[in-house]
Amino acid sequence: MTKPIRVALAPSRLGANPYLDDLARSFPPDRVVEVRAGWEELSGRDAGRPADIVHIQFIQMLLDEMGARSDPRRASARYLRRLARLRKNGVAVTWTMHNLVSHESTSPRYDRFARRATALVARRVFVHCRAAAAEVRRLWPLARVTVMSHPGHERAASNDRAAARAALGIAEDARVVAIPGRIRGYKDVPGAVRALRDAAAESTVVVVAGAPHEPRLEDEVRAAAGGDPRVRLLLRLLDDVEIDQVVAASDVALAPYRRVLTSGMVALTSEQGVPTVAPALGCLKEQLGEGGLFYAPGDLRSAADLALRTPLEDLRRRGGLVRKHVLSPNWEQVGVAYADAYEQVLGRRAGYR
Repeated sequence: MTKPIRVALAPSRLGANPYLDDLARSFPPDRVVEVRAGWEELSGRDAGRPADIVHIQFIQMLLDEMGARSDPRRASARYLRRLARLRKNGVAVTWTMHNLVSHESTSPRYDRFARRATALVARRVFVHCRAAAAEVRRLWPLARVTVMSHPGHERAASNDRAAARAALGIAEDARVVAIPGRIRGYKDVPGAVRALRDAAAESTVVVVAGAPHEPRLEDEVRAAAGGDPRVRLLLRLLDDVEIDQVVAASDVALAPYRRVLTSGMVALTSEQGVPTVAPALGCLKEQLGEGGLFYAPGDLRSAADLALRTPLEDLRRRGGLVRKHVLSPNWEQVGVAYADAYEQVLGRRAGYR
């Protein structure tokens, strides 16, 4: 019997990213085993061949590990040497392109350089939708690209709206709009808060729930809220129970992305049956399906109008649609698809034992 393929995720999962945790758990154990190893152990000067495949996930985190914050040029050169060393050691490279550009790159020029090099070295580039696949083919025509679904996170969640609202001190008859997730520069959370305040009724509650990536963003969100009692600010890192509670209390979520491909936050809200108002960007139309509510990128007035004016009955209907859409296929099916792809990368007959 053929031995399972040894796959290392890079960067190694540290328990803080639910996507990587779900991905690693999805691998069929008789076909794929995860190797928990750091970037240095996988690709440093003394690295051997601890894995058959290194599956790169977040390039910017690897660049940061090699000093990109202080010297992006040197870090990029070191990254290229690491890619070359993996190939020399007989380790296949695959890459999931989660976004077209890194969210907090210190140097867009070197970020593009590292992405191009990764696309050319990778035996397979994985993306989460057809729109992203088209972008890969446009940017790097020689890349071998495969679309893999991004299911909702498998997590226990309470959908008891009344209990969630009581715990948060929100009236049962309020319209609740949630903006959950980390507050980062590629999301216009301050603009969304201002647009909602301008259009919201007195009974509306807007919940902004997530830790700002930097102090400047917290200041901007607080300024946008302006002390309005209709806006609840939970500007900190929330645990799973707390974030599930915020989502369960909501009628609708708003995802004010400036740029994005796929969204873990959208997967989370959809898995709990809460519809999302999102820009028509990247993979979001494919990720949300028929249950999504879409606005033109940057038009936050229209986004606020959708969140505040869509009838509650329609929101509940859409919530059922997005939940069904995001959970089909499930993680078990995705894990089998990755096992098939890994076997093809190594020249094995997919699924043949």
